[in-house]
Amino acid sequence: MTTDAFDARDVFATKADLLSTRSELKEEIGAVRVELLAFRAEFKEDIGTLRAEMHQMEARLTRWMVGTILAGMVAAATLASIID
Repeated sequence: MTTDAFDARDVFATKADLLSTRSELKEEIGAVRVELLAFRAEFKEDIGTLRAEMHQMEARLTRWMVGTILAGMVAAATLASIID
């Protein structure tokens, strides 16, 4: 004989179950927050390094462009003086 009687204890959570789950969730959320803060600090450091590298590349590119423009102007002036 099988009994398929409804037992509320198997379906519904008790107040103690809910409080236990709540405290477990608080602990897990706290651990995730700590990990997130550590990741954020590392990420900020990486962004700072990347910004410094980009600034250096931009400065190099600017110097190269100015040098190329000046060399072109000197070459144009030299050619103009030769042609005249």
